[in-house]
Amino acid sequence: MQPCAPHRDAPRAASLRLDKRLLVCVALGAALSIGLLSSALTMQDAAAPNGGLITLYEHDDVASSFAFRTGNHGGRIVDGQIELVDAQLVYGSFATGLLSFGFAADEAVNVVDLGPSEVEFVSSAQDAALKFPISALHTMGASGRRLTFQPANGSQVRLGVGNAVFDVPKRGLQHIEAQIDHCYVIRFQRTRGDRRDMLAKFQVVEHRPGESITLRWANIGAL
Repeated sequence: MQPCAPHRDAPRAASLRLDKRLLVCVALGAALSIGLLSSALTMQDAAAPNGGLITLYEHDDVASSFAFRTGNHGGRIVDGQIELVDAQLVYGSFATGLLSFGFAADEAVNVVDLGPSEVEFVSSAQDAALKFPISALHTMGASGRRLTFQPANGSQVRLGVGNAVFDVPKRGLQHIEAQIDHCYVIRFQRTRGDRRDMLAKFQVVEHRPGESITLRWANIGAL
């Protein structure tokens, strides 16, 4: 009886099984990468309206305005002209070197200057590094119709200024001369569509009059 000869298709079958496994691994890796990328983009999109830095440019038609609801510049070119229906602030377009608000017919806006509100630091022997006073902007919030902030190592307390933002907003275009380091609160509410009564805050961190203004901003939330 002749010994069995090796099956010539065995290496090929093993190779095919290996190729299939490799393809499955590649497919799973691609799916995982896409899932992670989608998750990261979703997280970025979700975080975008919460706050950050924004620079408004007086001589840029689209980037001279800001929309707190989206966290982006608020200008859009539609039918050959600028639309500002999403924006609450505009720099320099209506008045050189000034921040303007109240330009949308279907949205009431109120802005109040809080001044250079600082929170003093508290030193201790356990500090790993030196500290310095910070802006009240970082911990500013609202309780009912009162503005609050958190002092160092303390609980939220009422802010002594700025409650005029809760007054009925005036209608029509208004301007303010923004000051470096000053904090501002802004209240805005549409008369149609999304009618939530919204509150936000911003601080002027850089100002080049007639050119640009940079704001650190954050939404406080709906009242």
